[in-house]
Amino acid sequence: AFEELGATFIKLGQMLSMRSDLLPHEFIVELRKLQVNVPPFTLSEVRKVIKEELGRPVEEIFAYFEETPFAAASIAQVHRARLPDGERVVVKVQRPGVDRLIETDLDILFTIARLLERYIAEVSFYEPVSLIEEFAKSIRRELDFTSEASSTDLFHRYFEDDPRVKI
Repeated sequence: AFEELGATFIKLGQMLSMRSDLLPHEFIVELRKLQVNVPPFTLSEVRKVIKEELGRPVEEIFAYFEETPFAAASIAQVHRARLPDGERVVVKVQRPGVDRLIETDLDILFTIARLLERYIAEVSFYEPVSLIEEFAKSIRRELDFTSEASSTDLFHRYFEDDPRVKI
């Protein structure tokens, strides 16, 4: 059901899969499947996103672009590629429309959390609205690939002289 509901609920299920203090073991086992079993989106969608974001088609940007992603997740998928100068790179492509979908889903989750807090006293201990607020911050950060790239650059600078770390 979480897979059918899309990216936001896949991400929520992934987070819940680590909360054996909140959910029964059977639920944890099923939710853990969301950590690895996310289907990729189509190559035509990948090409469209790249052209929209970078202003040029894949063939003009890359000397080689692997059609099948080597990783697919709830928010994006990753393809191997090679730049015209021969440098090997990976290209992380965000699922089309995932940002709008996530905002809509977050509105629904906030409504449910407020209703739970208002009408089910036993749930108030878990502070559902606060949990959804933290989840919203986390998932919105994941949508910001520029911030992720900055963090990767920072990590590279810290460890570039360490032979045990390959970046």
